[in-house]
Amino acid sequence: MNVTYGVKMTIAQEVLWDIDRVNEDLNLLEDCKLDSNSLDRVILRLETLLGITIDPKDKSNLHVVEDLIKLFKGKLQHTQV
Repeated sequence: MNVTYGVKMTIAQEVLWDIDRVNEDLNLLEDCKLDSNSLDRVILRLETLLGITIDPKDKSNLHVVEDLIKLFKGKLQHTQV
């Protein structure tokens, strides 16, 4: 049984919280309202959630980031109620 106290969250709650933040960031990204620091934050959250490493300075990785954002956005649309 998972028991949480105060602000401590279970792993599932942390993942859901991160998914919500990524979703908000992706919405801003679609509206072209993200600066480079915010984009770095999106990449970091995607890395954390997916267990991967992305070098934003490596131009060959940009298509990977774009594909991940599209994939993640599609998954979010299917999981939202």
